[in-house]
Amino acid sequence: MNKIGQKLKDLRQQNNYRQDRVAKELGCSIATYCKIETGNNQLTLARLKRISEFYGLKVHELLMFEAEGYSNLNEATDVQEQKISALRNEIINIQRKVILLHQEIRSL
Repeated sequence: MNKIGQKLKDLRQQNNYRQDRVAKELGCSIATYCKIETGNNQLTLARLKRISEFYGLKVHELLMFEAEGYSNLNEATDVQEQKISALRNEIINIQRKVILLHQEIRSL
C-alpha cells in the first residue's frame, strides 16, 4: 500500500465510510476504489479532486498531510496551526521592535 492510499483508507475509516460508499461518490467500482487504497491503481488528478471534495478538503490538504507523514489530517492541521501561531507571535514581536525603533529615532 502506498502512502496516499493509506491516508485515503484512514480518512474513510475516520469518517466511518465503507469502500462502496466512497466508490459510489467517485463514480467508480468498489474494485477500482480498493485498488486506489492499496496503491494498485493510479490516482488521477480528477479523481483526487473528487475525493477531496467528498471529504470537504482541498487537494493540497490531502497531499500535504500525506507528504509530510502525519498519521491523520487532524495531526497535520494541529501542526500547521501551531506554526501559524508561532509566526503570528513573531510578527507581533517584530512590530513591537519597529515601534520602539521608531520612537528612538523620533527622540533623537
